Amino acid sequence: MEVFIITEETEAQYDAALIDAKTGNILVGKPQTGGDTARGLALDCDSKYDGAEFMEMSDANLMTSKGEVIAPWKAGSVGSSSINYAIYWDGDLLREYHDRSHVDKWNATSKAWDRTCTLYQFGYGANSVNGTKNNPNLQCDLYGDWREEVVYWAQNNGNYYLTIFTTTTESQYKLPWLRDDHTYDMAIVWQNCGYNQPPHLGYSPVTYYKQLKEQATAIRQVNNTVSAPRYYDLTGRPLANPNHSGIFIEQLSDGTSRIIHR
Repeated sequence: MEVFIITEETEAQYDAALIDAKTGNILVGKPQTGGDTARGLALDCDSKYDGAEFMEMSDANLMTSKGEVIAPWKAGSVGSSSINYAIYWDGDLLREYHDRSHVDKWNATSKAWDRTCTLYQFGYGANSVNGTKNNPNLQCDLYGDWREEVVYWAQNNGNYYLTIFTTTTESQYKLPWLRDDHTYDMAIVWQNCGYNQPPHLGYSPVTYYKQLKEQATAIRQVNNTVSAPRYYDLTGRPLANPNHSGIFIEQLSDGTSRIIHR
């Protein structure tokens, strides 16, 4: 686990840094430029690089987790770029960019995400909060399909109300309800404590599915002659009773396997 942090203090050594959460060692450090870095964001948006990518206001470039330059980030609307939220919106396991009532997707081929890559523009009079921060009232997996919903406030004829937006894009992937992850659940709380910041999971969905595939393959290789279905947890340990709720692997008699979500 790593911690990505930006600083406001001019006496700090770095504008932004990626830190080993166990040792506190600086893995990647962007030297101090003499002021408030203001905004920063880490998110896994590019499948060509391992782990998450990051950006921060004192540098114009999107960076890999090793500090390598990918391309200028140019997030947000043309002419008023900012760094704001990351969101799970479309059907893949990568995150999209959420800012000023719109969702943009990073294009790993053209190396850009600007308004030409917009997946969705929130309507119905949706208004952001926190002035120049342009935050939603809340971003959270409210409905449980693992993609995230967004809540904005609006007004009509003097009446104020909340509008909830959810993706309609289908996905071939399934994840547990994001709020079942403690790190994510705590992140829902921090959105309403001081400056709003986007929620983050305590694990990588990309790595999660990679491990599931590897585990299913290993089980299939060991049990390719079984005569009846067998069941295993995600670590490969046999289950005595498969009729529980959760996620487990079913090994079929023909040697194939599948992941069960119940």
